[in-house]
Amino acid sequence: GGSMTRAVRANLSACLALVLAIFALYGPGVDAPFLHEWDDSLFIVENPLLEPTGKNVAHLFLNPFDSIYIPLPMLSLALDRSLFGLNPIPFRVHALLLFCGCAVLLFLLMREFGANAAFAFAGAALWALNPQKLESVAWLSERKDLVSGVLVFASVLCFVRSIRRGRIPYA
Repeated sequence: GGSMTRAVRANLSACLALVLAIFALYGPGVDAPFLHEWDDSLFIVENPLLEPTGKNVAHLFLNPFDSIYIPLPMLSLALDRSLFGLNPIPFRVHALLLFCGCAVLLFLLMREFGANAAFAFAGAALWALNPQKLESVAWLSERKDLVSGVLVFASVLCFVRSIRRGRIPYA
């Protein structure tokens, strides 16, 4: 399209490059097994609360799991387990997609704060391609980092955009 502005094209190109870089770096690990020694057994493989029942959903919302209150990440894992069984590959692809969402939202947030596309790309890439982020992607029990990251970046982005438009959200 001719109707697409230069800024929109720059943003889309940067987001695509970011996603491709993330998949190039983390993608080779999608066929790794569950990390049983890192809590994947406790949180996913042997967790009866991931069975899709109303009682389990209520339990996850009303009670902490392993001393941590994390209902949304646990429901996300329950969805994966319901759809894909105990095949770790879809869990890892879902983790990668959530991580890509975090990186793209961080890029957009930096753009919203006035950074040019190259600077925002560099910042989001440094965050996403940092070796310390491997744990959040590879360790499936760390889904809480990815879910909270998407929610935090999206919330801040929506808040900043609302402020810029002169609408202060009170909720």
